[in-house]
Amino acid sequence: RIQCRKRDEDGEEARWVFRMDDSSLHFSDIYTRLLDKYGERLVITYQDEDDEWILLQNDEDLEEAKRSGKERAKHKLSLSVAQEVHPRNARVPSAPSSDPPQQQDDAAGTGKTIVRDSSARRLVMSKLSDSSRSFSAEHGLVLRWQLGKRIGSGAFAEVCHGINADTGELMAVKQITVPPPGSTDQNERTADAIKALQREIDVMKDLEHPNIVRYLGTEMTSGRLNIFLEYVSGGSIASLLANFGPLDESVVRKYTRQILVGLEFLHSTGIVHCDIKGANILVTEEGVIKLADFNSSKHLGSIAGGGSNPLKSMLGTPQFMAPEVIRQTGHGKKADIWSVGCTVIQMLTGSPPWDEITNKIALLFHIATTHGPPAIPESLAPQGKAFLLKCFKLDPKERPSCREFLKGDAFVRQQAATQSFSGYPVGLEG
Repeated sequence: RIQCRKRDEDGEEARWVFRMDDSSLHFSDIYTRLLDKYGERLVITYQDEDDEWILLQNDEDLEEAKRSGKERAKHKLSLSVAQEVHPRNARVPSAPSSDPPQQQDDAAGTGKTIVRDSSARRLVMSKLSDSSRSFSAEHGLVLRWQLGKRIGSGAFAEVCHGINADTGELMAVKQITVPPPGSTDQNERTADAIKALQREIDVMKDLEHPNIVRYLGTEMTSGRLNIFLEYVSGGSIASLLANFGPLDESVVRKYTRQILVGLEFLHSTGIVHCDIKGANILVTEEGVIKLADFNSSKHLGSIAGGGSNPLKSMLGTPQFMAPEVIRQTGHGKKADIWSVGCTVIQMLTGSPPWDEITNKIALLFHIATTHGPPAIPESLAPQGKAFLLKCFKLDPKERPSCREFLKGDAFVRQQAATQSFSGYPVGLEG
């Protein structure tokens, strides 16, 4: 049995008010039923075998809670439900509609609380004060935040500015509206979007590297999934190209080296990015590259498992896809190397390769059946041309790895540090 109890306003006493007998329930089912019953935003915790209250946020937490309940030698799972109360004077957002969020003209004063993911999700209910109600974490970090203007949008989500209401640190907030289970808006596209963001969370939560956008945490409300990420003020390589046009070859070399450094770290952890392109690579004001947008990324083990729908397993953007990805003969680390070559062409010319082919089906067919690389800029130095020809080897096994490129390729060999306006060298030391 799954039983829930709701705390009083002072957070000190509890009473049993709700029971659900279906052991196959998902977390979203439980949350939706409780939301319908009480009509307010909720935080849900369970009591583990050590009698500590643990935050419950997703199906993984729910399974851990069920396991903990069995270890307590009881046949029921006890959940504690408390109202999510926002800081005094903060404007509490209304429940979002099923329509995509619109661009905001002014920063929204939404006071919210998120918990940074950590190796341990063990949270203890704190003494609730008059000014705020929250969780204090043994191993996590509690943050209050405010939502700002929209930065941009992608296939599945939009990205907005965010600010840490306690420290003033800027964040990027990736958002998607999540319709209730069974809703007419809960279509296949929405389900794919949720899966993509969950995949991004699963990939990013354990990554710590100077060339990877830092993951800060996740919040799931009654109708919105928010992913909190490091804010990179310089924007993407694609936006730089839109502002400045093609980049100088010396800049391309420095950026390419850092892309390979970030990818080498990813590959060393068994992760394939699957969608390397200018729009998914961010640049700081100091010229440091940050790989971003991991919603197409895969662990090598899951790629090996395959999928029943070949179109859905064809991850990436067509102009940047390796032939073997389109042919469905493999999507490993070397597919990312092909995409790096495509991104180098994009940085040098301002456009992705194969840009003259505007029909998507024709483009996919052309890449899948190609017997040579895309057009390489004639003005590129011989070292750059040699680098691209290695990236575009049709046999993935013949393409060098990131590590092999970084160790010995002349195009991305570490150059002498140049001086930036701030007095600090731009780029990374090899």
